Formats: sequence, C-alpha cells, structure tokens
Amino acid sequence: MTDRINDLEFRKVIWLWLFGYFVALTANAINLQLTSPLFLPPLALLIAFFWASHLINASHLISAFVLGLLYDGLYQSLLGMHALLFVVFMFLMLRIRLRFRSYRIWQQALLITLYILLYQIIYYWITPIQLDEHSIWAYWSAPLLAGLLWIPIVMSFRWLTRINVTH
Repeated sequence: MTDRINDLEFRKVIWLWLFGYFVALTANAINLQLTSPLFLPPLALLIAFFWASHLINASHLISAFVLGLLYDGLYQSLLGMHALLFVVFMFLMLRIRLRFRSYRIWQQALLITLYILLYQIIYYWITPIQLDEHSIWAYWSAPLLAGLLWIPIVMSFRWLTRINVTH
C-alpha cells in the first residue's frame, strides 16, 4: 500500500463511505425480504471496521451508533440493542486498528471472524431467538461468511479508494 492510502482524508472518500454503508444496509434489507432469509453478518459493521482501520483521524463511534440504530429499525429489535453492540465492537476495533492494519488480509479475516462470532454469541444471549435444526447451522456460520466476505470488501474498497485518491 502507498502512503496515500494509509493517510486518507475523509473529505476525499465521503461518497465512497456513504455508498458502502448504503449498499450494506440495502443488502441486509433485501435479505430480510426473502422467503427464507440467509443469516448474513451485519455488513455495515464490516464496512465500519474497514473505515475504522483506514481512516485513522476519526473515532467512528458515532457512525457505528447510527448504523446500529438503523439496524434496530431494520430488524425491528429493541431500540439501541444493535447500536450498543456496534459501538462496543467498534471500540474494540479502534483499540487495535493500527496493529490490525499491519496484518495480512487473511489474518484480518480471521480476526473479523472472531469479532463477528463474539457479536453473534452476545446477540444470541440478549435476544430470544428460536432456531430450528436447519437455521442454527446458518446462524453460527455467519461469522465464517463474514471472514470470507472481508477479503473482497477490503480489496474492492482499496481499489475504489486508490482510484478516488489518485484522480
């Protein structure tokens, strides 16, 4: 990576920042409209993790809180539940973001898998989710899907950011 990518300015990537969150929220909303929805990881949280590790001049806690409130409305859950979880996990990411940036992409994916697994455990503990035999495998495979999705998310956002910053 070049220094331009490591030292991003928010004003140069604001459209990409908003677009990423919009696409993530839309994907989760479309998933909910399916007759048998998949257990997708919170895609906006993955995008927020990316921006937290690349835009180091901001704390990202307010955006995590707002995204959590949007997820509360999307999933019709207790207001503030996702917001609290998003802020807690964003805080954990902010604590290690400089070290996280230096990891290889597969190491980052493993750490994201662990974070989303912890998110799923806490979410399962807080909410009274009733899972049958088929959906329990899908629910607990969402962290693995998050780790697999991390690689294309990072590659595409790095590419889009590189295009945007150099032009």
